[in-house]
Amino acid sequence: MTQQMMEGMEIKTLTLEDMEAIEKDLLVELVAPMVLSVSRVIYQNNDKKVSIDKVGFQNVIKRVSLFSNEASKLVKFFFKENQVEITAQDIDFSISAIEVLNCLYEDEPIRIGFKSTFVVDILQNMTCQDVSLSMIDARRAALMFPTTYENPNEDILVLIMPLMIDDEIKEEETDNEE
Repeated sequence: MTQQMMEGMEIKTLTLEDMEAIEKDLLVELVAPMVLSVSRVIYQNNDKKVSIDKVGFQNVIKRVSLFSNEASKLVKFFFKENQVEITAQDIDFSISAIEVLNCLYEDEPIRIGFKSTFVVDILQNMTCQDVSLSMIDARRAALMFPTTYENPNEDILVLIMPLMIDDEIKEEETDNEE
């Protein structure tokens, strides 16, 4: 639709009931989606690798996320030598939770945040005992996949975008001051 055609038109959000009640023709234009190069989104050199028990990881995230901010559902993960500290807080209600879980991780410590509901949904849909998470840093997409596949016909690779956490905001403020 050209800009000229759009002038004077009112944009409304319609419910299903509204759509059924309308007896007018709707003008719809299919816009070709922008396709990203896979190599620009899925990084091949993720050097920080974690292996963790799926059920334990999922249960801890469910418990801790009860204390997360209702809007963001942010849960922070602090990976350090062979353990992960999982935290959430809701400043508005002055509540927080911290749990520590054993994992296989032998790289430099990293803090990264994810939306808890996304991580739980991903874990619920994987049929495996252990999951692997590979990352470059806290600002780039991480990859999650089963450590071993129970079904040989299954090949799962999940891309999950991190949420910005307090540590990153402080780093950016410091960088901008310099």
